[in-house]
Amino acid sequence: MAWSEVRVSIRYSINGDDGSLTTAMKRMLEGYRFRRIGTSEYERSDLPLKDLDIVMTEFWKAVAGPQSAFPSRAIKPTATIDHIWVHVCQIER
Repeated sequence: MAWSEVRVSIRYSINGDDGSLTTAMKRMLEGYRFRRIGTSEYERSDLPLKDLDIVMTEFWKAVAGPQSAFPSRAIKPTATIDHIWVHVCQIER
């Protein structure tokens, strides 16, 4: 059976933030219809597999360079992602 949708959970920790990076990450993930299920933990249970690379590319760009990933927001220069946990699994229908 080919995968058409996946469940994705993303959890991360941010150091040195004044709330600006937290808010930017939240808005980005919610823009992809992820829902917050805990502190800096988001989940989407019906992500089309064809969109997984788009979402994860944007997420990793934000992790690698938050100040350049969100140029319209004043991200505190000391804000960095400390650790990340990502889980992707097949949805059985």
